[in-house]
Amino acid sequence: MVLSEEEINRLYRIRKTVMQMLRDRDYLVGDFEIKMSREEFRRKYGENMKREDLVINKSKKEKSSDQIYVFFPEEAKVGVKTLKTYTNRMNSENVFRAILVLSTEFNTICPHLY
Repeated sequence: MVLSEEEINRLYRIRKTVMQMLRDRDYLVGDFEIKMSREEFRRKYGENMKREDLVINKSKKEKSSDQIYVFFPEEAKVGVKTLKTYTNRMNSENVFRAILVLSTEFNTICPHLY
């Protein structure tokens, strides 16, 4: 699915905010990741970017084994199948923290998983 110009701009702003938030919480985030321009963002992820291409994995400054994932699911409604895919990936890499950047709200069953 090709994203609209509006959605690309929105994802650019979201990614920038997420990078700032991660840096504020002592994750290793380079200046270039925060200062990336909209054009650099577009060049990096392409004209036909997908939300899943934006996945971020960062480590803490003081403890590189302490990591976090930021997922950008494609689905309008995220369900159990998607969450299981993410948790399996995290478990295989010993990552215990994640942020989901959703385009809409959770599927009604998902809040009951926690």
